[in-house]
Amino acid sequence: MKTKININENSSQNKLKLVNNFKTLTEQEENLISSSLLDFLLFLNSHLEMFKYYITMLYKRFNKDTIYQYYLDHVIKSGQISKLLENFQVLVDIREYINYYYAERKNEYGNSLNNMLSLQMALFSDKDTKIKHYFEKYDFVDEVKAIIKYCRYHYQSIEEIPSEYKVKIIKKIETILYLKDAPNVILEMLS
Repeated sequence: MKTKININENSSQNKLKLVNNFKTLTEQEENLISSSLLDFLLFLNSHLEMFKYYITMLYKRFNKDTIYQYYLDHVIKSGQISKLLENFQVLVDIREYINYYYAERKNEYGNSLNNMLSLQMALFSDKDTKIKHYFEKYDFVDEVKAIIKYCRYHYQSIEEIPSEYKVKIIKKIETILYLKDAPNVILEMLS
């Protein structure tokens, strides 16, 4: 798997585009899987101590292999991604992706030194952008649909949601996606 970042110079806004040469996938399928993996790795890096404890509890150790296994076993994925995971080559490429992008390296402020995770974190520093991303990418999950329905009923737009509720919405969606079957001890560590 070769990975590079292209900057689109034709547009008025320079947009970063991640290129992952998944050998058997179309560009749309690559983007779908890459988005899911980056969301998960960002959440994992943001809650690293909790995940070290939880994954060690589940798999007896914490390393890139157990992160890969956790992604396959416990992270909610769309039907499209689940179907793509039936291809052995895609599984190999996902393992390589996690090996490449997952990093425990942090700077003196505790921020990730991994460029892609830093870019994703910067993009999601705005709560509105993060909520919009989750609403668009994970609307196939019933619990997320219920949150979307509630927000549409009570607010005209995402920007109108009170700030303290935005934090709760993000935390609820991330818990649904990445910690669905986690015991209460782990969920309490998130608080």
